[in-house]
Amino acid sequence: MKIENLVKKSFLFLKENNAFVIVSLNVLFVVLVFFIKDPFGIFVFTYEKAPSFFKIKEEEIAAIKLEKDGNDKKSIEIVRENDHWIIKTSIGVFTGDESKISNLIKSYLSAKKFTVVSSSKENSKNYGFQEEVFRVEIIGKENVSKGFLKLGSVTPRGSYTHVTFNDSSDIYLVEDNLKSPLGRLEDDFFVNKKLFSDRIILDNMTEILVSIDGSIKYNLKKENKNWNIVKPPVGNASLNEVNSIITKILDLKADEIAKENELSKIDKKSSIEILLFYKNKNGTLENYKVQSIGKLKDDIFFQRVGDPMVYKIRYNSIVPIIEKSSDSFILENKNTFQN
Repeated sequence: MKIENLVKKSFLFLKENNAFVIVSLNVLFVVLVFFIKDPFGIFVFTYEKAPSFFKIKEEEIAAIKLEKDGNDKKSIEIVRENDHWIIKTSIGVFTGDESKISNLIKSYLSAKKFTVVSSSKENSKNYGFQEEVFRVEIIGKENVSKGFLKLGSVTPRGSYTHVTFNDSSDIYLVEDNLKSPLGRLEDDFFVNKKLFSDRIILDNMTEILVSIDGSIKYNLKKENKNWNIVKPPVGNASLNEVNSIITKILDLKADEIAKENELSKIDKKSSIEILLFYKNKNGTLENYKVQSIGKLKDDIFFQRVGDPMVYKIRYNSIVPIIEKSSDSFILENKNTFQN
């Protein structure tokens, strides 16, 4: 009977106090939302849900400054110019390697503030901050710094990295190897060593001209959807053969930037020139040319027109391209149409 009376009294109370019931339900709803959404990160229990160090989107990054302290001090600046990246190093200014830079950005934007292993500057030497230290600073629009990470030691298995953010004494353990995307800040690590621009792809190509010592080796031109041999001789070209040679040309990649002492020793008797015509994203016809300036042992040295740097490539890499002749592109069945 006591329980029954208690239930009746409670029901009457709620019936007579509708406002109290509504307010209580609203409070309960807010509390539930607070626990579920966790707007202040009070209940963050996983690395994936922890806040990032850098509050910026990839497309908003204007520059990245990289530095290395220690016996071998180095600094590299990666700067966005229109739709591509420029690398500024001690040996010159280069076009950036898009894939390596994208990997660098993704790694650092994914780094989270989760595990603090120490908040004492005195302990920094225990986490590799007295040795070779890398510093990575991300710059946003209008040259505003979004902060910098200093990298200490990497855990024995190479999976995690000890870092500090800005001038804080907190030492975090980031669940990623943040040193790996830096390539030890070698001068040419972020340099795009491909001889041809990434803007040139198979679908937007319109003409290929390969010459040796000023004499045309083969000249292929696209008309409508078909490739033709312009000279010598004249005729329809096999689409498979053309696509194969385009792929080989666009995949040409230097092994390294040539050194000054090598350039004085090269044999300049022979010259190779590769000229490509293509349509840019606006449909305007452009051309891109690379030419060799000489050979040394098993290496050949190329320059891109408008680029003062000299790129060294293994001679065997260029052989499949220069050994082709116009005859090798002739469409065997001349009654077959290319789609």
